[in-house]
Amino acid sequence: HITDRIVNDFKSMNPKVGIPFNKNIFGYSPREQELLKNLKLKLYLINVDYSPTNEVNLKKHLGSNYEIYTLKGTCHYPMIENPKEFNTALQKIITKIAQTK
Repeated sequence: HITDRIVNDFKSMNPKVGIPFNKNIFGYSPREQELLKNLKLKLYLINVDYSPTNEVNLKKHLGSNYEIYTLKGTCHYPMIENPKEFNTALQKIITKIAQTK
């Protein structure tokens, strides 16, 4: 089910968005490192346990100015595979951000 949905989403993507997206996704890591260096706000991540988060660059560029929420039992698309858990984590982050203002 999930695989079919993802494949169909990619197939039906607007080519004006999809082609540049797919070309740029593989070169994003160096750009991401540059963006991290300039980040002033706390970074909140919702990641999965399928592939553990490599925190080396996060710590290098952000120190402790980030927070990771790890979802268990999902892969690359936690918002589709387990939307309830994903939305719960997202709501916690939104609440934290709102409380810091």
